[in-house]
Amino acid sequence: MLTAFTIKIYQLGAALLVLAVDWIAAQDQDLVRSCAAYKKSVFEETSEFSLLYPNAPIIYKTRDTCTSYTPLIIGGGPAVPKEFPHAARLGNRNEDNEINWFCGGTLISNQHVLTAAHCLFTENGAVNVVRLGELEFDNDKDDADPEDFGVTNATVHPGYAHPIIYNDIALLRLSRPVTLNEV
Repeated sequence: MLTAFTIKIYQLGAALLVLAVDWIAAQDQDLVRSCAAYKKSVFEETSEFSLLYPNAPIIYKTRDTCTSYTPLIIGGGPAVPKEFPHAARLGNRNEDNEINWFCGGTLISNQHVLTAAHCLFTENGAVNVVRLGELEFDNDKDDADPEDFGVTNATVHPGYAHPIIYNDIALLRLSRPVTLNEV
């Protein structure tokens, strides 16, 4: 398929800047449409005006329509040991061997964890440890058998631009393959 572009060339000292202007504008429009759709799904916009005072300013209000946190899915129950072996806890292990846990992910192969790209852009440091098999974070007597894995590589979606939420996805490569046990 052939696509026509308007090319603009700018002289910048000894360098030339060549832009496919129509393509860039189309990308911007797609982003604007995506942002508008997301905004409509999360926020409710209303306007208030006066019938008695026609020259009164119109007041625009935006209300966050996201529901509050619910600890369980409707009709759900607490997880049991070894029920979700693919659930991953992400953290940073410092030089004192202390781990600061701050994000989550999902094991998608024997050596890869899918997570949100924003997890890799925090003040907590780099994600360098993944824990699998955890049930209760603060309980060592819950019949779970968690195992920690190092992280050798983190790949962020090329379209992700922190802190914007679009393309907020990343892939972590574990330092060794995961062996899933029989339950």
